Amino acid sequence: MRREQLHPLRHGHRHPPGLLLLPPPVAATGTEAYTRLRFAELYATQGVIGQRLSPRALELAGKPVTMTGYMAPPLDAGAGFFVLTRAPMPSCPFCDPMVSWPDDPVLSVQQHTAGFSDPDIAIEVAGILAVGRKADPLTGAVRLVRLLDVEWRLASPPLSR
Repeated sequence: MRREQLHPLRHGHRHPPGLLLLPPPVAATGTEAYTRLRFAELYATQGVIGQRLSPRALELAGKPVTMTGYMAPPLDAGAGFFVLTRAPMPSCPFCDPMVSWPDDPVLSVQQHTAGFSDPDIAIEVAGILAVGRKADPLTGAVRLVRLLDVEWRLASPPLSR
């Protein structure tokens, strides 16, 4: 998939409540293609001994990828980032101490603050894959996987649960 294939909803479609539509994405330079990466492909191992990145994730580090998932409820509506999760989150783990993050969240740093999606609606994200333990300066959360220069749109067709 190419970045220019990611586009916001067109008028005439039903928009989820609270969804801010994106401006048309910036065209990628050249013909650089985006590789689809699934949550199941991120880690080789997870568990009590920790997480280890998969060979596929390491191979795609620094390259443009797309992922499909759900936008966790944001910490701040004006934040320039969101957390992409495999499944919908019931509420913001930063705000609700009874909710914890899944084992494989992906910190997604946006090119431009472009609003947020309903956390129950699947989105498709395009960005540059960054790997390695790094603390997020805004939240202090340590993440092993990040997407940089992210653009997103609603997933089409919607994911079935």
